[in-house]
Amino acid sequence: MIFRKPANTLGTLLIIATILFVTGSVNAQTTAFTYQGKFADSGSPANGQYDFQFKLFDTATLGTGTQQGSTVVVPGIQVTAGIFSLSLDFGVCAACFNGSARFLEIAAKSVSNQTFTTLGPRQQLTSNPYAIRSLNSVSADGLTASCVSCITSGQIQSVNGNAITGTIPIASLPAGSANYIQNTTSQQASSNFNVSGDGMVGGTMTSNVFNAATQYNIGGLRILSNAGFLNLFAGQNAGLLNTSGEANTFVGEGTGTNTVSGNNNTFLGANAGGSSLESNNTFLGFNAGSNQTLGNNNTAVGAEANVGAGSSLSFATAVGSGALVQTSNTVVVGRSVDGVRVPGTLLVGTLGTAGSTALCRNSSNQIAGCSSSLRYKTNLQPFSRGLDLVQHLRPISFDWKDGGMRDVGFAAEEVEAVEPLLTFRNQKGEIEGVKYDRLSVAFVNAIKEQQSEIRERERQAADQQRQIEQYRIRLAVMQKEIESLRRVVCGGHSKAVACKKTRKAR
Repeated sequence: MIFRKPANTLGTLLIIATILFVTGSVNAQTTAFTYQGKFADSGSPANGQYDFQFKLFDTATLGTGTQQGSTVVVPGIQVTAGIFSLSLDFGVCAACFNGSARFLEIAAKSVSNQTFTTLGPRQQLTSNPYAIRSLNSVSADGLTASCVSCITSGQIQSVNGNAITGTIPIASLPAGSANYIQNTTSQQASSNFNVSGDGMVGGTMTSNVFNAATQYNIGGLRILSNAGFLNLFAGQNAGLLNTSGEANTFVGEGTGTNTVSGNNNTFLGANAGGSSLESNNTFLGFNAGSNQTLGNNNTAVGAEANVGAGSSLSFATAVGSGALVQTSNTVVVGRSVDGVRVPGTLLVGTLGTAGSTALCRNSSNQIAGCSSSLRYKTNLQPFSRGLDLVQHLRPISFDWKDGGMRDVGFAAEEVEAVEPLLTFRNQKGEIEGVKYDRLSVAFVNAIKEQQSEIRERERQAADQQRQIEQYRIRLAVMQKEIESLRRVVCGGHSKAVACKKTRKAR
């Protein structure tokens, strides 16, 4: 058969209608068949490498009909003296060879060209012995779901299960049987199944209880497992190497990846506790506790919160993103640049050893060193009250209601009545306490006042002493003068009274 096409193209194609089914090492039919032909290019037998394109249609005329199946391209076929032979395979195509007439449309090009040239006319495909045998299978078309007696149960039972292929309509098998799984959207009762090989579900799978023997995967990666004993690992590579640990819970990608042993650990967050080997550790947050390799009873909460690397710490706690604890029995809150706020009540059970710096609370309720620098002060005014203020203060002794401890001090309400600057109020506006450290200001003024009084009395006493000394000197002079006068008087008047007393006094 000769195919012709317009001039100045490939020329003519002579197809020898020889179609053979290709056989392999076994005697089973395949979907490929051998196609042979004779090809002339520009009127001369072709030689060289050519590419061929094949399409299957349901009509003989070019440009009409519907293509059946896909286009098959067979590249690089050697043509010698116009003769070529190739294997043509349209694959498993139910519409291609269903018993209706089929016509082959061929296009060709040399390997150096870019465009195929369609040759015509189309060629009808004819039968061969196996195809003739297949025509006899049309008798099976009469078998329907209503043909109960066509095939007996005994005949079905003699067919090997692995010999049944393709899709079987639901109506062709008895519905409601528990011996096989049926294609239905409603729940099928009493249909247990057990598959030893691998399987795949394309849609959504729903189950009341799903019991996996070892683990669950997504995309081929383990995301849920209970390797070891009483462990729960959720997340890609979570607890990946754990073999002997018990009662661990790792949740998040890479959590506890290198944890081979260790018990009662809880890691939550990507890469949390990546290398922890021991027990009773709790790490929450991205990379939390990822530094730790040894140690027990440690806690890290917050992204990048960590326990000192390479140290076997115990009861070490880091709280806050980036917090780092490096000693045992220690709680670190935040980083060195972070502020820690306690909105409620702060209870401190044990204080450190004595120090030399006093602590105060500023207007922002922050604990700070007690400062007296002018840098923090404004509106300076002298405070002159001293002795009068101190004289109005009433020290008292009392028992604290909380704990019953005996103590001494002042009543804040009484001090507030004397000098409000020496007291402070709580958030409710109530008088709360006495600024005991501020009392020293009044004491200084009182001491200064007393010192002034003492110096004034000392000055007065000195003045009096000087006056007394002057009086003593004047008295001595007067005594000398009197003695002189007595002598004069007594010299002429010895019987005078003054002279007698003098002699008697002697």
